[in-house]
Amino acid sequence: MATIVSQLELVTKQMTKSVVKLQTASYFEPCLVAQRPLKLSQAYCLLWQENESGDVDGRRCSFELLGGAVAAALLDLVVLGRIELEVAPKSALGFSYKKNYVKVMIRFRLTKFRECF
Repeated sequence: MATIVSQLELVTKQMTKSVVKLQTASYFEPCLVAQRPLKLSQAYCLLWQENESGDVDGRRCSFELLGGAVAAALLDLVVLGRIELEVAPKSALGFSYKKNYVKVMIRFRLTKFRECF
């Protein structure tokens, strides 16, 4: 159980770090990403799908795979202007660390994730 928790924490930290790094990069252009025919989360899911038939060989489920899917969905919401990711420096007991926040930009009622797109 401890191994699963530590693996999940590692994937979560790496996913958060990657999403924040990409969002703040000078080369990340949300307007260009928004013009693409597929959203990032859709394109990510197509990576393991067979080209001809669309079949997926078995169920794909790992912490890394789910972390990538969540990262792609978060970036889609950033591109759509629905959320912003903020990093706030913090310190406690002489230790410095960063706290990550998801800031909802506009209020919307969401019944299905697909409605965002």
